[in-house]
Amino acid sequence: MPRRPLPPPILSDEQAKLDQQAQNSRKEQSRPFPPEALPDTPRGDLARAERRGHLGIVPRRSLWPELAGHDQRGHELQQLHSDAVARLQQLTDQRQFAPERDAEAIAKWIADGKTGARPASMVDHPERGDQAGRA
Repeated sequence: MPRRPLPPPILSDEQAKLDQQAQNSRKEQSRPFPPEALPDTPRGDLARAERRGHLGIVPRRSLWPELAGHDQRGHELQQLHSDAVARLQQLTDQRQFAPERDAEAIAKWIADGKTGARPASMVDHPERGDQAGRA
């Protein structure tokens, strides 16, 4: 069932006049200045004055310069944390896949006739494989 709009409140004649005057006053206050109202000022100057007025509100320098140092240190710590998380993920992946790599290395060593030293296991020491991968 659609809602019907509420009827306007019943006002006395005096109250209606006061409301109408207030409404007209608000309309008049909300209108921008027409160019004829300021004949001595070109529009470009008005635009520059308006921009300066807006920029005058915003501080040009930080009110708390020491806060910039703390922010920088916070960003550095976040970077260190993300690097540590990435390294931890890399080591976790190496440890997860170490048994397969060990089995492949042993199989290759056996296929080559067991020549040379037996490949070291990376299950217990994943950093060995990381060092071999870097070399």
